[in-house]
Amino acid sequence: MSDLTTMQQQLEATEQWATGIFLVIEQLMPFLIQGHPRLDKIESLLKQSRIRFDQLTANPEQAQDSEAAGIYEAGKILFDQMALLGLWPVTAPK
Repeated sequence: MSDLTTMQQQLEATEQWATGIFLVIEQLMPFLIQGHPRLDKIESLLKQSRIRFDQLTANPEQAQDSEAAGIYEAGKILFDQMALLGLWPVTAPK
């Protein structure tokens, strides 16, 4: 087995693991945050990820150092998903 094949397998395994972690968080989050006393803070943090993702997607040249839109994508997706479920007090997704 070549080094490239080994690296590809490791990358695929890591990607599957990360996707699995995200899915678990997405499934559990509604139960964990519903009625949470700091729901406004949770919403604000995830909303910041959504805003930064949109900014960097539209204008990648605005990135700081090694910053990339992808690091904010999970937060953006969670923000939108929780909005669709009606968990945020006021905000709706775009």
